[in-house]
Amino acid sequence: MNNMITTPGEFKPSVPDDFIGPAHKVAALLHRKIERRKERKDGSCIRNIFYGPPGSGKSELAQSTALWATGSPFGITDMIGSAVTVDDVRGWMNSSQTGNMFSAYTAIIIDEVDTMRDQPQVELMKLLDQRPRFHLILMTTNKKLEELHWRFQTRAIPYKVGSPSHAEISDRLMEWVPNEKARERIVTAANGCVRAAMLDAENWMDREEMK
Repeated sequence: MNNMITTPGEFKPSVPDDFIGPAHKVAALLHRKIERRKERKDGSCIRNIFYGPPGSGKSELAQSTALWATGSPFGITDMIGSAVTVDDVRGWMNSSQTGNMFSAYTAIIIDEVDTMRDQPQVELMKLLDQRPRFHLILMTTNKKLEELHWRFQTRAIPYKVGSPSHAEISDRLMEWVPNEKARERIVTAANGCVRAAMLDAENWMDREEMK
């Protein structure tokens, strides 16, 4: 865990061991794959889609994977699917021919990719089919894989990111919420959602400080 982060609300995973539950295994696998590609100077396109329930770590996985590859936030574009336009995707296509000045790799993250409108989605399929070298195209969705349009299922490697166990979330919160009963209440209310648990833990810390 990143010990420089002092509150759960500020915590952001930066290494595989910062993840818990199924996200930890996926993070460790992707980190190894990225490192091997960088060692071999393998520029083949990485196209992944992370699916699972809200708050399980999908967005954090995409962001961390992108940063492991690019080494710089300036090499990353991160958007919500519903906000992506045709011009955005065409711009990514054009820039894929030139690369970027900050990193050998370029990462495009589309959260909630299933919310993209039809025409931008068609353009995205073209980009995925191009497989631009030294690019990562990372997508997330809260839908089950079988509920996602077949277009995505046939163009990206899917990784299921399920919810961590209550015990795993409790262990993660222990540093900030030493009170076992309070921690149990937070974990139960979060019902597997790490993001909700972290925010509730910070809320508990604030209340304790105001006593």
